[in-house]
Amino acid sequence: MKLENQIGEIETGYASKIPDRRESPRYETQFHIMHPDGWSEIQPGNLGIGGCYFITDKSVRMGDELIINLDPETRRDYLSVDCRVIRLTSAEGKTGVAAKFEQLPFKTERAIARWLDEQ
Repeated sequence: MKLENQIGEIETGYASKIPDRRESPRYETQFHIMHPDGWSEIQPGNLGIGGCYFITDKSVRMGDELIINLDPETRRDYLSVDCRVIRLTSAEGKTGVAAKFEQLPFKTERAIARWLDEQ
């Protein structure tokens, strides 16, 4: 039985059987999400060095590329990261979105780590 498909999406009903493989802890915070279709919003969610999770009522598809700004108050560019949607779930009647950061430069990774430490 295959528990995970080729793009990291956990198959329905098996999530509790798969150990948490995250490389860093997750922190509850707010971030600004920008979608190439033109919409953007500030949403609460959780965030780690490798990616983020949030819930939205906007249209999101598997593989979509997003820009996540990790400091929505100041919009500091060095805390903006590109990410790719790797999993979609139903959550609270909306869409739960798990996104993985892509090609994270070392400077940005350090800035995120410092920012997370301050939370």
